[in-house]
Amino acid sequence: MRDPPGPGRDRLDVARLAAVFDAIDDAVVVTDVEDRIVGWNAGAQRLYGYPSGDAIGKRAADLLPQVALVSSAANVTQEILRGNTWSGRVVQRNRSGRPLELDVVVRGLLSEDGRLEGRVAVYRPRRLGIELDAQLLRAERLSGLGTLAAGIGHEFNNLLGGILTNASFLSAHVSHDPELADAIEAIETAARRGAELTRQMLALSGGLPAEHAQADIGSVVRGVVRLVEPQRHTGFVVHVAMPPEPVRVAADPSQLQQVLLHLTLNALDAMRGRGTMSIAVEREQGYARIVVDDEGPGVPEELRDQIFDPFFTTKPRGEATGLGLALVHNVVDRWGGSVEVTDAPERGARFMVRIPLVVQTPAKRKMPSFDPDATGPRRVLVIDDEPGVRAGTARLLRLLGIDAIQAASGAEGLERLRSSEVPIHLVVLDVVMPDLTGDEVYRRLRRDHAALPVLFVSGYPADRLDEVVQGDDHTAFLAKPFDMIALAASLRALLDPDAT
Repeated sequence: MRDPPGPGRDRLDVARLAAVFDAIDDAVVVTDVEDRIVGWNAGAQRLYGYPSGDAIGKRAADLLPQVALVSSAANVTQEILRGNTWSGRVVQRNRSGRPLELDVVVRGLLSEDGRLEGRVAVYRPRRLGIELDAQLLRAERLSGLGTLAAGIGHEFNNLLGGILTNASFLSAHVSHDPELADAIEAIETAARRGAELTRQMLALSGGLPAEHAQADIGSVVRGVVRLVEPQRHTGFVVHVAMPPEPVRVAADPSQLQQVLLHLTLNALDAMRGRGTMSIAVEREQGYARIVVDDEGPGVPEELRDQIFDPFFTTKPRGEATGLGLALVHNVVDRWGGSVEVTDAPERGARFMVRIPLVVQTPAKRKMPSFDPDATGPRRVLVIDDEPGVRAGTARLLRLLGIDAIQAASGAEGLERLRSSEVPIHLVVLDVVMPDLTGDEVYRRLRRDHAALPVLFVSGYPADRLDEVVQGDDHTAFLAKPFDMIALAASLRALLDPDAT
């Protein structure tokens, strides 16, 4: 039944048109010839986050900035003036700044004489845009976890510092009891292992710079195999082949462990926990070559150029971040090496990592000696808010024949330095403290003690102090946790620089 003509009919048509306009799931944006928004449906409100009242009258280019034009196309205006529909793909941002990758269709609103009076644009989100946003959110969460990991790492280093300094002190007093000496050595070994794991956590969180240290590949491989050992009950077998002599490379040991752990876990996942993985190490023209083979389905040739890209993964959504192999590639590249993937000889995938070899043998750690008779008694002020580290450091200093004065805060340390009736020859200064930070204490003590040696200690990297000390030759840095040999070497370098 048709509605009768007249004003009521017109109002009914408008109402029907408005209802249809708002019922469309896609975002529909109508603009006039000056690009001002005159139509904004419920789909546009859902997509962009702006209610109709905030959108009507605004310039579309201002409200919906175009981040990128993904698909190249002919001139939009020319197309719609011909009466054609233009389609393409754009990236815009919504009200909260989130990027949206959208398919868009644009149709011109033409007058009877062919003049352009406006446009109707229909936007539909692409799934890729939604996945891109999810990846960005995951990256933000990882960044937050990195910050948290850095803070936890600092606290762990303080705890391990107390354990290691006190264990070093006990070790010097139990040489008469081999069993007790072995027990204390086990404590020191566990503390150093904990420190290494903490360094690895800090390196992954971005809280520790990559260092071109030396790593023994054999030792790292054995450590990684121990980590995946619990998986063997599922039918997972590991074969390892290494040269009899040590293979040392220019790489940070903890980061090398992380690289190999990513590759082995990747192989384990590819084989669904069952099958044989082999790790082979060999020398090759100035490089160490590490080959990891698995018996999984392999990596299709068309995906090999993408497999090391950040966020790329072949796993179902939510099961992986797509960052593991990207991390492997970036870390190995920083070392001057390379990583590639091919087919394994029988079946599965083969990952090959090449890292520059080092020829030098690391020097053996020796305990520096101090001669109090030649230089007079030494006094060191230890400023650290962590009781275990502070007391343990003081014990090691006394064991080295050095008088130790303790301060539990930066303010207390400055007061002890000011009021001391005997000369203080060096300050051991924690970098991160709650009241006055180490750099603030350093600046204040430099006002009256321009040449007093300062040994900064911290679980954080030393590069954050570069701007503070600015080439001061009377400063040094010692990473927490440390033992007596490392402490003695740092003290000797500052107190007796001519003897080092």
